[in-house]
Amino acid sequence: MSGIHTFLPGHDIFSEYYERGLPQLVWTKCPADLDTPVAAMLRLKSDSSPCFLLESVEKGEIRGRYSIIGLQPDIIWKCNGDQAAISEGKNIEAGIFVPCKKPSLDALHELYEICKIDIPEGMPPMASGLVGYMAYDMVRLVENLPESKPDALNIPDSMFMRPRVMVIFDAVTDSKYIITSVWPDAKVNAETAYTNAKNRISDILKKFSDVLPPAEGVSFTAIDASDFKPNTSRAEYDVMVEKAREHITAGDIFQVVLSQRFSAPFKLPPFALYRALRQLNPSPFLFYLH
Repeated sequence: MSGIHTFLPGHDIFSEYYERGLPQLVWTKCPADLDTPVAAMLRLKSDSSPCFLLESVEKGEIRGRYSIIGLQPDIIWKCNGDQAAISEGKNIEAGIFVPCKKPSLDALHELYEICKIDIPEGMPPMASGLVGYMAYDMVRLVENLPESKPDALNIPDSMFMRPRVMVIFDAVTDSKYIITSVWPDAKVNAETAYTNAKNRISDILKKFSDVLPPAEGVSFTAIDASDFKPNTSRAEYDVMVEKAREHITAGDIFQVVLSQRFSAPFKLPPFALYRALRQLNPSPFLFYLH
């Protein structure tokens, strides 16, 4: 990527807002006719740093307007049950999480409030924000439900990151935005903050000129059907079916989903699996969360 790029807002406007203690975005916009979100992700992602890619395909044939890449988070929040924890700044690289003082939902609401930022008119609406997931078990924080199932995966019930850098592809205008959020810091003056923001964007622009890394491989035969192993035996599953039929007959329920987990070893990089899935099953909600 070569050429001169215009950074917005200008220095004077940025400084005015920064001195007032207001968070803001710094960005540049450039053509995207030679780029794809997947190729960009291969160039920009780091195995050692959390990131994400969000894409959309409507009805299997119409691409959604925006594809979104989030990088370099400055906050990661997670919870297990009502115990929440947060990692910020240099603690992220070290994997250090500090327990939150409030219960999980209250802590998440507090994080949401401090992450509010004005999106300039004309910018993609997702130019800044929190991205992550909330598992089904989060419902236990709002309803009194029995703890009847073992936790076989041992992953957080919820996890969100606040990306410091966003790359947003706009399929309508065939352009891309490189955006960085700036949160006022009493230890950093406006001049330095603006320079740091421009440098973050410039680093991303340079990576678009990099040669694509060696292909990770997109294999639809990396796993054979016989490799998958269920976590429920046939006899156990038959018992589940019979219990469900009894409840239906008794009028307790009218439908039920009897689920089980199948697993198989996978030796390719995770992003290779995402690429295979997006080809096999284009959908309105494609996501890769690292």
